[in-house]
Amino acid sequence: MGEQVISLAAKGGIEEIGGKARNLMDLMAAGFPVPEGWVVSTSAYEQFLERNALRQRISDALRDLDYQDAVKVVRCAESIRGWMMAGEMDPHLAERLLKDTASFGPAGLGAVRSSAIAEDLDEASFAGQQDTYLNVTRERLVECVKRCWASYWNDRAIEYRHDKGIGHLDSGMAVVVQRMVNADSSGIMFTSDPITGEEKIIIESSWGLGESIASGLVTPDRFICDPGTGEVKESKINSKVQAIFLSPEGEKVVDVPEGERNRPSLTRGKVELVAKLGIQLHKQMGSPQDIEWAAEGDKIYL
Repeated sequence: MGEQVISLAAKGGIEEIGGKARNLMDLMAAGFPVPEGWVVSTSAYEQFLERNALRQRISDALRDLDYQDAVKVVRCAESIRGWMMAGEMDPHLAERLLKDTASFGPAGLGAVRSSAIAEDLDEASFAGQQDTYLNVTRERLVECVKRCWASYWNDRAIEYRHDKGIGHLDSGMAVVVQRMVNADSSGIMFTSDPITGEEKIIIESSWGLGESIASGLVTPDRFICDPGTGEVKESKINSKVQAIFLSPEGEKVVDVPEGERNRPSLTRGKVELVAKLGIQLHKQMGSPQDIEWAAEGDKIYL
């Protein structure tokens, strides 16, 4: 068995860390600003299965499963997830996670995201099949890692692997744990128009965390930038009445002061900084990118 916890600043093979973590490691190695974090490797997942005698139990449950019967698939998935959540994590691993995340600051909030081994491969896309947990306190860290492991066994993922001919127990689940950025503003960026394919940088931005955009709480500001230089060519500033910020209790929806509602949530300089990072990332990856970003103080994180 390999290392159970691997820093995102280190290097790991995809068989240890999964597609999502590999991309983050590659970005960090190339000098892009990525929030600090670690990967709970597939070795930790495999040891969890062995520690709780789950491998044979899961294999037995799947052996005679009728994949044509959706109800049976759902019930089987629920049973396996229940076994996963009832299992005990290695105390040394739990202690290591708490020690490593102590550097996340006074709030200590993290993002816990699944990183399946088959994820992001050309022949299989597991996007949306497993779970992500945000604003995770250190007290909930172990639980949320286990929830990510358990999400490998939701009914959609089981059916997907079956349809693609991917062995359920042939590959495992890694989990990314990153510091939650205490964002002043955040949003998304496309390095080409996702609808028309036109070469231009599109940046959407709002106050606080990006969840306010994802949830539809606000209509974000929108900036169009030159795909070669990052220079702002167009901008539309919308009224942003509410925002979501981090707090010791997690996410908190707040009313934006009237004087801030119609002010750009990102200065022109920061818009162009985000755009230039997008241009660099497009070149690094060799294809158009859909990027989440956050501004914390003077820093931009991808």
